[in-house]
Amino acid sequence: AIKRKQHRREKQDWNRIQQNQEVMKDRINPQKSRFLVEATAEERIIAAVLRNPDYIPYVLSKIGVDDFATEFDKKVLNCIFSVVRANNEVILTDLIPYFTQDEFSKISGMLAKTDVLQLSKQELDECIKTLLKHKNSLKSIDITSMTPEELEAYRKQKQQ
Repeated sequence: AIKRKQHRREKQDWNRIQQNQEVMKDRINPQKSRFLVEATAEERIIAAVLRNPDYIPYVLSKIGVDDFATEFDKKVLNCIFSVVRANNEVILTDLIPYFTQDEFSKISGMLAKTDVLQLSKQELDECIKTLLKHKNSLKSIDITSMTPEELEAYRKQKQQ
């Protein structure tokens, strides 16, 4: 009985490690483990605009770079938008000069993960909704640095 309990505990520990392994390994985007749902949505948006640059004006009309939760994904999206403004188009290799080899590999990995799936506008809207929900949540706002007036305004905004 004791051996079975120990074996079960070891198996549970191993499963927890396996589930979190990809997130814990992410040295390029260390905030991903903290904002896993949002980072996944960000990566899907990035992959979508790289695969289908026609989505860029649509994404820009819905969200901005500051709506992203992780700094690395903000940097990637900002770079994509800058390249598009300069060249009126973007392909993956246009990003090479702006990123280290490891960072560029991470971006390539985002595309590889969504290789089979072409993100529809409806799925893109779900990703955008996830980011906007996060932005409007208390956890994304540093309430400790707010003045009493800002806190009151935020509280009123949340009640509407």
